[in-house]
Amino acid sequence: MSVAVILIIVKPEEPPSISHNVQSKKTAMNKRSITCTALSMIALNTIVAPANSQVQVPLQTAHCLEMPGQNFSRSSEFSPRGSQEITIGRQILNTVFSLAPQIANETKVVVCKIQSKDLPKFKGFKTLFGVEDNAYNYLERQPTKVSFFSDGRLANSQVVKPGEMFKFTIDLYNTKNLAIELTCENKSQGQCPPIHFIEAFLF
Repeated sequence: MSVAVILIIVKPEEPPSISHNVQSKKTAMNKRSITCTALSMIALNTIVAPANSQVQVPLQTAHCLEMPGQNFSRSSEFSPRGSQEITIGRQILNTVFSLAPQIANETKVVVCKIQSKDLPKFKGFKTLFGVEDNAYNYLERQPTKVSFFSDGRLANSQVVKPGEMFKFTIDLYNTKNLAIELTCENKSQGQCPPIHFIEAFLF
């Protein structure tokens, strides 16, 4: 009777070379470096983003008076209920408030105190305004002039005709008061159309 003997020879694994270990360590370090860099960028963006973001406060938030002394912030024209849907330049827009002289020779003025302990210090005022398309229904069809004043000094003004819309940015650096004045361009003619404000915010 014969017995078969099978020998299994297992070749031991060779220990990794020094160069292989170094390469593995470099790869692991690179992965950790990329991860740390990504996390640092995320953290940096998280910190920087709020500093660059712009806080926008509706003008209605400020304390405003309509000359000669009515508290304009309580007026229906200046409240959210005064918002309406209109068309300017064949675009449907929503107003935030509207202003107009009641008669041709009247001057409509609204003054807003924009610097107080309850408000942040603002750098400027942005506004988008215009006269609606169907304002030609006014008898004399005369334009309306809107002017902006910072601490009593004229900052900008514009004569607006039906269907026209303009965007202004008013510098408010070291400014305590912002005033909006509306007049009819030709005071000897009939009533002029209202100015509709689509945007009006402090920043």
